[in-house]
Amino acid sequence: MSLIVTVYVNDGIIMASDSRSTLTNTIRNGNQIIQNNFPLSDATFKTFLCSNNCGISTCGAASYNNKPIAGFIEKFIQDFIKKDTPVADMPQMLLDYFDKIDNKSVTIFHICGYENYEGILNQRIYKIITGENKQIHEMTNSAQGACWDGEIVKKKKILQSQIIKPQIISLQNLP
Repeated sequence: MSLIVTVYVNDGIIMASDSRSTLTNTIRNGNQIIQNNFPLSDATFKTFLCSNNCGISTCGAASYNNKPIAGFIEKFIQDFIKKDTPVADMPQMLLDYFDKIDNKSVTIFHICGYENYEGILNQRIYKIITGENKQIHEMTNSAQGACWDGEIVKKKKILQSQIIKPQIISLQNLP
């Protein structure tokens, strides 16, 4: 049950993620498939800072080759991202990297950072999807906004049950 959120405003970019990893146990009983999810860890890193001051967040497939995805992301950052690596190059680099490891697992990434164009810093926000239907989307940054990915429906149910409706007080009724 992952959730990654990227908020981009004039003053900066905020990237956030949950830290839970779950183990999915699939049982086949004839034609019926039963999936049970069990919490594995509440200390999983899903948002990473690169040496070029860009960020990477991840949700979706939590492991590749039966190893946690965090190690692969850290290795990608260490081996391929340098202080001068342009944020615009990172989406294709990341897609190629994970395609070589496993070209079927579906993982969603947000990559964010700034591009220096003639002394002006411009926000760059990307959404990358790995797997058989590889995709790279550059999010619009002409206006402030947010994007999120993960198991939104489940999180929405949890959040809606926690929302407290504000009490409306009319100033006319005050003594």
